Amino acid sequence: MPTGQPIGNTLLSTMMLLLVSFSGCLQTNSDNSELVTPGQEEPSHEEQMEAAIPLSIAFIVDEVTFGTQNDPSYMAERFSDETIFDVTPYPVESEEAMIESLRFGHVDLAMMDAASSWMSWKNYDLQVLLADQENYGRTYYNSNAWVKSDSEIATYHSDDDPLTDPFSLFEGKKPCHTGWFDSVGMLLPMGFLLGLGYANVAGNPNDVESLLFTIQDFLDDEPAIPQAGTKYYGYSGALRCLSDGTGDIAFLQDSTVSEHCSEDDQNRPSWCLAEDEYTVLPTFGRSPSNALMFNPDFLDSETSQKISEEFLRLSGINEMDQTLRSLFGTSGFTSTTSFEHLDGYSSLIYNIPGLQAYFEDPSNSEQVNLSVEEIVIGVIGPLSNSTAFSFEFLADSISDDVGINVSISEFENHISLVENLSNGVINIAITDGISSWKAWKHDGMSVLASLLNEHERAFSQSLAIVKSDSELASSSDPYTLMSGLSPCFAGPSHPSTLLATGHLIGEGLTNDLPDIGNSTISEIIQSVFDSNYSFPGEEAEFHGTNGALRCLSEGGGDIAFVINDGQAIFCNDDLQPTDETWCLDSEAYASLPSLGDLPYRSFIYDPTILDVVSRTAILNSILSLNY
Repeated sequence: MPTGQPIGNTLLSTMMLLLVSFSGCLQTNSDNSELVTPGQEEPSHEEQMEAAIPLSIAFIVDEVTFGTQNDPSYMAERFSDETIFDVTPYPVESEEAMIESLRFGHVDLAMMDAASSWMSWKNYDLQVLLADQENYGRTYYNSNAWVKSDSEIATYHSDDDPLTDPFSLFEGKKPCHTGWFDSVGMLLPMGFLLGLGYANVAGNPNDVESLLFTIQDFLDDEPAIPQAGTKYYGYSGALRCLSDGTGDIAFLQDSTVSEHCSEDDQNRPSWCLAEDEYTVLPTFGRSPSNALMFNPDFLDSETSQKISEEFLRLSGINEMDQTLRSLFGTSGFTSTTSFEHLDGYSSLIYNIPGLQAYFEDPSNSEQVNLSVEEIVIGVIGPLSNSTAFSFEFLADSISDDVGINVSISEFENHISLVENLSNGVINIAITDGISSWKAWKHDGMSVLASLLNEHERAFSQSLAIVKSDSELASSSDPYTLMSGLSPCFAGPSHPSTLLATGHLIGEGLTNDLPDIGNSTISEIIQSVFDSNYSFPGEEAEFHGTNGALRCLSEGGGDIAFVINDGQAIFCNDDLQPTDETWCLDSEAYASLPSLGDLPYRSFIYDPTILDVVSRTAILNSILSLNY
């Protein structure tokens, strides 16, 4: 986990502490009369100092504001002059350091991101004094992904096609995070992607360090997660990362573009694009706004109440906006409690590796348990003896790793398999490529892992085979010459038939059909090939992949559509069975350009039922079989 900070921050912290030591030398031009109610006599300086409440406030050093009039150490002096507080600024390098400084009583207050606030509340019983009431009068931020409007992700979002999911394209993309463990810029997006099965945890699901490995495994590992003070840190930095092409996706607030790149702002940064060049995707969830935290073990209730009341009063004074913003990152506060402000956040980040421990009994030091008492793996039966033996070996191996019983359950068809997966009767299903795709697109299932075939490939190729002396074999664009030919298909529902049909539609070869959306597979094929073509029956000699190749070999058709699992075609000289006299010499066949890849079998699950910890434990066990 990246916990190190740039050396510049350490130097800044040292300089800031020295500056605080001499803070009495700072000059201010404050006018206390601005904060006095009309008709009220302004208190003398001596009366103010006598009534002053000593207050130490932690803040993160910032290279941009250091030494300027917006420097928190300068603002702390000004704040002391204009209020009933005697403020001592306490510079730190990170929010982790803020938590520690509150925990051990080094400071009274610290303004923290939702993630740090939530963890400090759960782990150390630190409490929320007030919440940031951000610009729109809300005590929450919407966490959203922003992309460029000309990207494929934006197209998937705006095309109104229920089968195109923009989040399904996130894998392998370059991310623009706001910072490590930031709520809006990291935790809510990753919690969403993990919770709904777009991503799987890489590593130990009970270790928060696995979050970094998960991000690097699911997304691109470049650019690196930014640290404070660097160019791509924070909301403006992440937006800049997207704008200049460093990243493909920026994890931001819903208001970030209008706040930093508004076309009405004459001083907007030069790297900003036009506002319509950015597209925002549906929200990952609402993050609580930043919270002003305190430790009730060191700050008594009477004092905390006085501080709360005064901060709420100051929030309504325009002249205090800049001072409050410099010290706390906000110009306004709202009264709330820890439970009201942070409890709803729990469900949004539950799927983050390592955070499940915060939901367990703190007195239980044992490893977090799985949420299921037994794991049932569903498959399509009936199984042959050898296949059943392989599945039993898989079940026993997973059981040994996760410590609970694992069993295999057989089902007649894909429909009943997915129904039982959705109802929680089974936890995992093993399905073929077409069935997995249907379950993903139509039933909301997710893929946990892919099986490799006997040739150690996760995909097979969908191919069209012709005779090498045909016109198709010598053409540079053979698929445009198929009109009226006699095809050899393995069957109406065979994967090779479905992929070939999809290719015909995608290439615009079926445009003569008036209503393709309501057309059958047979009608689509007949619109391109021989209009009298019919599929072979299940018992016919031309049925199946080998049957389609036999159809071509014996002159029953001009082109055969088959699935190639990684070996040469069935009639290769080295593979040809001695009793298959219909096979031609291997030189007599030619393969046309691939029609696409067909995934092999997949482990699928329902992400709304099987939690991250359980499925990650299963995944790790499955992956261990590779070694």
